[in-house]
Amino acid sequence: MATSNEIDPPPEATNLLEKSTTTDREKLRPMMKRALPRVTQIKSLKFRTMQLRWSLGLDKS
Repeated sequence: MATSNEIDPPPEATNLLEKSTTTDREKLRPMMKRALPRVTQIKSLKFRTMQLRWSLGLDKS
């Protein structure tokens, strides 16, 4: 016969899990906000270099 301790994790364990996930999300959110404009910058830079290549006739596709 299984005890209640084996079926459900102790409340301290779930509390720790919830704390860790929320703090991790809070740490990641500003990082994502900072990374997003950089990603769009890189994409536009790639697009501009492709346009430049095409206008110079280097990219013959």
